[in-house]
Amino acid sequence: MKTDATAPGRPGATCRGAWRRWGYLLAGGSLAALAGAWQAWAPRPVHTIAMRPGSYAERVVASGRVLAAAEVHLGALRLGQVARVTAELGQPVKAGDILVELEAGEATASVRQAEAALAEAEAALAQVHQVKEAVAVSRREAAEAHYGTAQRELERAQQLVAAGAATQADLEQAGRGLATARADRDAARAQALAAAAGGSETRAAAAALAQARARLDVAQAQREQLRVRAPSAGVVLARQVEVGDVVTPGQLLLVLAASGPTRVAVQIDENQVGRLAPGQTARVSAEAYPEQQFAAHLVTVSPGVDLGRGTVEARLLVPDPPAYLRPNMTVSVNLEICDLDSAVVIPAAALRDGDAAAPWVLVVADGTARRRSVQLGPRAGDVVRVRQGLATGDLVIVDAAASEGMRVRPEPLKIP
Repeated sequence: MKTDATAPGRPGATCRGAWRRWGYLLAGGSLAALAGAWQAWAPRPVHTIAMRPGSYAERVVASGRVLAAAEVHLGALRLGQVARVTAELGQPVKAGDILVELEAGEATASVRQAEAALAEAEAALAQVHQVKEAVAVSRREAAEAHYGTAQRELERAQQLVAAGAATQADLEQAGRGLATARADRDAARAQALAAAAGGSETRAAAAALAQARARLDVAQAQREQLRVRAPSAGVVLARQVEVGDVVTPGQLLLVLAASGPTRVAVQIDENQVGRLAPGQTARVSAEAYPEQQFAAHLVTVSPGVDLGRGTVEARLLVPDPPAYLRPNMTVSVNLEICDLDSAVVIPAAALRDGDAAAPWVLVVADGTARRRSVQLGPRAGDVVRVRQGLATGDLVIVDAAASEGMRVRPEPLKIP
């Protein structure tokens, strides 16, 4: 009877099964080894960005405050008691508005007295022109006529004495009459000349009138000093006076923000001074209205540095200020100090040893991560400008797990 060598339980069958199992094990081990080798050799997928020229804006962010066009401190010029205050905090005022007024009873009386003196001086000058001049002219004419008569009387007396019809005493009397008439004529002429326009009496009356007007001006000026007026249009920032207060010369009463161009003052680190230039644009927002931004541009940079803070003050002009903007408001300023249409930038995440003296990046070269030294410019948010070391078309690896020498497979990633 034949036996089956492959039947179960027989020695031949056991040998073949063992060899089969060993074959499976060897085949599985080879596959695992091959898979491990492939995994070690296969390129690792990494995120990359392709270098290409792009827009780049470098900004400086600083806080500041809104400046009034001019901040005017108004004080008292005279000693007195406050009779009226019209200024209220935040109130808009016009140039010339009376904001504070002191008691002015005595000053008003002085003005009225000066006005009366002026009226009297005006009347005196009018009297010179209208009365005295006419009287003087009439008297001069009468004196001239009397002198002519005295002359004729003297001539007649001389003729009578020559004819023996009159005595020497009659001639002497006629001579004395002529001398008196001459004196009266000369006096009348002088008086008429003084009363005439430009004469001494007219000049004296005119001088008295000028003095009276000057005294009135002084009295009015002294009364005006009891009133504190707005020198220009603006807004009342502070009020430190009430009705009934007794104030002294020089005492601060009000602070006024004069109307005019709105400016913003910011403190910028002194290491940025060389990069500031008038005309640079900015976006500004008030802390009270953070979602609302408005435009401004740089106009001046202080020539001095604040030693305590190491900053310089820059001032920006706001051409179209929003209605809610008020003097001394705190604002945040985003000043654009560099705007390039063609620059090489990379995400800050791609940078290696970015704070060291020799920063570098990994680039893809022949399917391998290669180290590349770079020279950096300033940062702007999450991107860094690269001045040297990269060129258009370079693939920069943005993957923290990638290392130098690693085989890689690029996967494009957009710059954030």
